[in-house]
Amino acid sequence: MVRGHQGTAVIVELLTPQLKILQTQYDSLFNFKNIHPGKHKLRAILDRNGNRQWDKGNYLDKTQPEKIFFYDKDI
Repeated sequence: MVRGHQGTAVIVELLTPQLKILQTQYDSLFNFKNIHPGKHKLRAILDRNGNRQWDKGNYLDKTQPEKIFFYDKDI
């Protein structure tokens, strides 16, 4: 698993232009296979608790949602 800021695990997702998830990777070397030609987007999620999914925040527990970053250009 890739480690991001302060040792946090990173989830990388390949998306359609409409933000539909095509593939998800957790490994340190990202290798998306069998991709149809066209425009795609990338999203990275800092997975603080290592459960391999995005967690929303909880107001009562005073926890923030896990951070999401988008690559700003089509690939």
